[in-house]
Amino acid sequence: MKNDTRRMFSLGLSVVIVLLLVVFVIYVSYLIINNIYNDPILKVNKKTANYISFLFEDNNDHIIEVKNPKIVNDEIGKLLFGEDVYTLDIKVDEDIDLSKEVEYVVICEALSKNIDDEYVKFYITDKNDKSLVGGNVPLYSEFNSDGRSGKVIYTGKISKDNLDEQLKIRVWVSDEYKSNDVLGFSYHLDIMVKNS
Repeated sequence: MKNDTRRMFSLGLSVVIVLLLVVFVIYVSYLIINNIYNDPILKVNKKTANYISFLFEDNNDHIIEVKNPKIVNDEIGKLLFGEDVYTLDIKVDEDIDLSKEVEYVVICEALSKNIDDEYVKFYITDKNDKSLVGGNVPLYSEFNSDGRSGKVIYTGKISKDNLDEQLKIRVWVSDEYKSNDVLGFSYHLDIMVKNS
C-alpha cells in the first residue's frame, strides 16, 4: 500500500515537472521569437500597427563601409558598379494601412570617417538605375539633418500601387579632394529607414 502511494506521488510529481518544463520551453521560445521580430533592422519606428521593414545587402547588415574610397568625378561615380553599389530594399508589412501613402525617410549617420563630409558624394537611384537626386550629385554635408546626428539622404513614399522599393546607393570622394592618397582611409555609415 505504501509502495503504491509512493509510486502515485512520484508519478504525480513527474507529471508536474514535465508540465513545468513544457511551459518553460514555450515561454523561452516566445521570448526568442518576440525578440527577433522586434529587432530594429526588421521593424523600424513602429507607429501603431504600421511599419516599414528594410533589408540592406544580402546579409541584412545596414552599414556602408567604404574602404580606400575612389576619388572620381560625378560622371564616373554615377557608373560605379559591383561592390561599390549598396542596395537597400524597402517593403511594407502586410498589416500596414495603405488607405493613404506612407512617407519614409532614409537616414544616414557617419560612424567613423577619415575624410571630411564636404568631399563625400552620394548618388541614389532606383532599381533601374534612374537617378532619384535632381541636378548635381549631393555631398554628404549638403543633406538636411534628421534632428540628431544623422542626415536624411532620401525621402520616399509607399502606396498600395507601390508596395516596395529598391534603392541603389553609390558613395565616392569628390575629385575636388586635395589629396589622391586615400589608401587605408575608410568611411563607415549607418543606414536606417523610418516612417516620417
